[in-house]
Amino acid sequence: MDISIIIPVYNVEQYVQECIESVIAQKNIDDIEIECLVVDDCGSDKSMDIVTKAISTYQGRINFHIITRKTNGGLSAARNSGIEKASGKYLYFLDSDDYISEVCISTLWGYVKKYPDVNIVYGRTVCVPDSTHMDGYFDFRLKGGEYYSSDVSKIRATHFDFPATAWNKLINTSWVKKNGLMFLEGVYHEDEHWHMAAYGCIHSYACALDEFPTYMYRQREGSIINQSTLKKRQAAFYEIYLDLSKKILFWDRRICRKYCDMLLWLKGMPDENAKTKFNSLLSFVLENRNLSMRARLLFRYFRLPVSAIKGKIAYLILDCIVR
Repeated sequence: MDISIIIPVYNVEQYVQECIESVIAQKNIDDIEIECLVVDDCGSDKSMDIVTKAISTYQGRINFHIITRKTNGGLSAARNSGIEKASGKYLYFLDSDDYISEVCISTLWGYVKKYPDVNIVYGRTVCVPDSTHMDGYFDFRLKGGEYYSSDVSKIRATHFDFPATAWNKLINTSWVKKNGLMFLEGVYHEDEHWHMAAYGCIHSYACALDEFPTYMYRQREGSIINQSTLKKRQAAFYEIYLDLSKKILFWDRRICRKYCDMLLWLKGMPDENAKTKFNSLLSFVLENRNLSMRARLLFRYFRLPVSAIKGKIAYLILDCIVR
């Protein structure tokens, strides 16, 4: 199997028909073996009835399978269920309220054929219904993207500027499993966690810079990102950074900068809960055996009283002692 398309489904009855039909409508796939794994995450609406009906009469080249979870686990758990069952050489995540262009899979697969075993192939994304919304965020040219790169230093220089989304990418399955790049369950912004975790192990990528957009990202009321309050988002990022503190193998200036930002935020908050989180996160960071001595010196700076902790000073130290 070449590609496993993974679609988590939860309470999207208004949109899932268009999502499934966009997969069914794929063109130029005669030489590609594709399976589509629809993960039923135990919603309460008619989403899965719509899915079942849509694929019941399909007789094309794509093999559709429904994975039914026992309980609702959220987007990360549903994606992980798909990864566990996937047999494709590459994974493609598609959110069930979005849809893809009819040349999406063939376009991205063309890059795999040109650059075998590439870690990630990035597709082009547009927002719907307003295609100009977030166009800068999804423009890889503005972020230094190239058609292909295996230069690790260049890849790391641009990685955090690329959109932190799991969808609209062909992702090498063996690379995912080798590096333990599963999704952190039970948090918002799980894509941010995955994106940061991938930083230290990505060694090659390709990017569809000039192709027709492959993914239509729907902005809608009630989506996860719009429901998230600031408090929930901050709590989620704390959990994300805490988990990554135990796993990061490669600490450099860019990773340290992200942790400086998080520690400065927690250190500066007046409530006791934030102080507890600050101490917990800092302890986990300092206990990481892969942390360089230079990075340890930087993070020990955050032990000083809050009055002495200033962002500009932290980043000056960062520039001086961390490569």
